[in-house]
Amino acid sequence: MKLLWVVKNFPPSMGGVQQYSFHYVQNMLPGSCVVLTRKQGDEKETDKIDDKLGLKQQKVYRVTEIPEDLNVFSIVKHPLLFFSFCTTLFKIIKKEHISHVIFAHSSFFYFFSLLPLKLVLHLPFICIFHGEDIPVINLKSNGLFRWLINRLDAYACNSLFTHNRLQEFLGKKIPEFIAYPGVEEKFFQHMDKNECKKQFGVSDRKVMYTVGRLDKRKGHDLVIRAMPEIIKKIPDVIYLIGGTGPYLPQLKSLVEEHHLQDYVKFCGFIADKDICAFHHCGDVFVMPNRILDDGDTEGFGIVFLEASASSRPAIGGSAGGAIEAIEDGVTGYNVNPYKTEELVEKIIYLLTNTDKAKAMGKDGKKRVWENFRWNMLAAKLENELTRYV
Repeated sequence: MKLLWVVKNFPPSMGGVQQYSFHYVQNMLPGSCVVLTRKQGDEKETDKIDDKLGLKQQKVYRVTEIPEDLNVFSIVKHPLLFFSFCTTLFKIIKKEHISHVIFAHSSFFYFFSLLPLKLVLHLPFICIFHGEDIPVINLKSNGLFRWLINRLDAYACNSLFTHNRLQEFLGKKIPEFIAYPGVEEKFFQHMDKNECKKQFGVSDRKVMYTVGRLDKRKGHDLVIRAMPEIIKKIPDVIYLIGGTGPYLPQLKSLVEEHHLQDYVKFCGFIADKDICAFHHCGDVFVMPNRILDDGDTEGFGIVFLEASASSRPAIGGSAGGAIEAIEDGVTGYNVNPYKTEELVEKIIYLLTNTDKAKAMGKDGKKRVWENFRWNMLAAKLENELTRYV
């Protein structure tokens, strides 16, 4: 079995789909994967990634035939590019003796290529869906998108939530094919909590924290609005926000509005070398994610598992894939993101009940170790793909 992973962006480019694709490819059998992605980014950093995969005998093709925009109008805007993309895809499939094509995320551009390629190639085309890429509002393009999706041979999803959302969109039952995100081994390491707190300047504080892209769906604003009530019970609390993103100005305004400058700290982008220390400086991970009106939500929420692997209890929203990432009452809590009192209650409980927080962290670490390591998930995916030949 030899897989061709087609993904718009790939490391060193940052992002959830990029990391998801990279870790699956890295952990699959040596020589079993080829990646087709867009040429971009710093050449030295790109070479590092490609060399790293090269050690596992996995090959990466970085090309210019994949446009920035992959929407419904993409082949109209870029007809020559689309023709070139189909030609490149065909040549790589033949040259590398590909048995399965995996689109690492959905797009009109990719799905249109099925029309000519399936006329001349007899191999399965599979797409991995991530939740936010499945329309939940009525768009004129939905009918076409649905028709194109039905041209695929299999549908993989990053969570049961995404699977159910895809079934609803397609209006039919589909085989359950879940390819969960995983956690890197580094998150399981032990680190000195006091040293980590010192690193981020919060040695004498009770720390609740969030790390990830600053998007509205993640609920940072709900935590900030809850802070005045939490401060009443825990005066030495601080909320660390790691990450950057489009919602940063609104969050900063909200902090100023509630006079919380001494209780909320924006830490900016957390580098890979510091991410484990950031988790270990915290006492409770909190991200009360929600589903927005346009359907945008967490398809899974790998960061909840990274917190659990770091022995930290996690609080998430009872929405999207977070319900699967957190085992409610065991590794943390799923709360109604729109009920501030529920969020406040769980945060205060875990920050003031150290034994319970430690027990949840311990159970979370065990659950992630047994179920969500990348090498285990890659083996499961390989086994699942044998059903499609």
